[in-house]
Amino acid sequence: MISASAATDQITYTIDCTTISRNRSTADIFVKIVGKDGRATGWHNVGEIGKKSAGHASITDVNVGQIVYVELYHNLKGLQYNWAPTTFTVKTNDQSVTIYNSKILSSDGSPDDPNSIERLSIYNSSFKLDIKTHSDLCAGTDADVWMKIRSKNGCEMEVNLSDNHPASNAFEIGDYSTIYFNTYIPFDEIVYVSFRIDEGTWGKIASDWYLDYFTLTKMAGMGAGSIFTEAPYDWVSEDKPVEYFYYY
Repeated sequence: MISASAATDQITYTIDCTTISRNRSTADIFVKIVGKDGRATGWHNVGEIGKKSAGHASITDVNVGQIVYVELYHNLKGLQYNWAPTTFTVKTNDQSVTIYNSKILSSDGSPDDPNSIERLSIYNSSFKLDIKTHSDLCAGTDADVWMKIRSKNGCEMEVNLSDNHPASNAFEIGDYSTIYFNTYIPFDEIVYVSFRIDEGTWGKIASDWYLDYFTLTKMAGMGAGSIFTEAPYDWVSEDKPVEYFYYY
């Protein structure tokens, strides 16, 4: 339990992040940590923590209490500056929070430009999706891929996987990717998953998609650690979504 009086103390925050090779950055990363009551640290330059597969830094600032989100920006420099941290962990003596991410943070940031600041929040539910597109000719798609999930406690949402994909050209032939997404919806164990595609402006050109397999893991929140996995080897088209059910 974090006491209210502790919010005036100076404490040390340990920051660890992981980044896969294709999403690393040589830019300096700036971080601010924000608590539940709005108390926040100042901006801290934590250096090139996105340059390695495992980055590490520490800062000392005011105790913000219960951490609810971190804000990040980075200055473009060097040859590699688009950054997509996979995990971002902040630890103190009282708490440890891990945020899961797959979006690319590519803004030339400034604390004076709110549009260039990325916010990574602590959510009620965090998911990891490992997904594979078939390797045959024409198996990939240029359409948006959507996934709907439903949990044992009746919660439901649909997420655009193309928007959350770590690559700009998603779901190509043979593509294997790990996608993280988060929500404030309090999901427990997942009992239903479906996929559909939205052809949008692409029409029928390179639209149908061949799904090899997927594994959906609940990373945080109720039912953390639960896994929903299928190997359907099935075509998904705009007029033919695919559905999978799991019974506990």
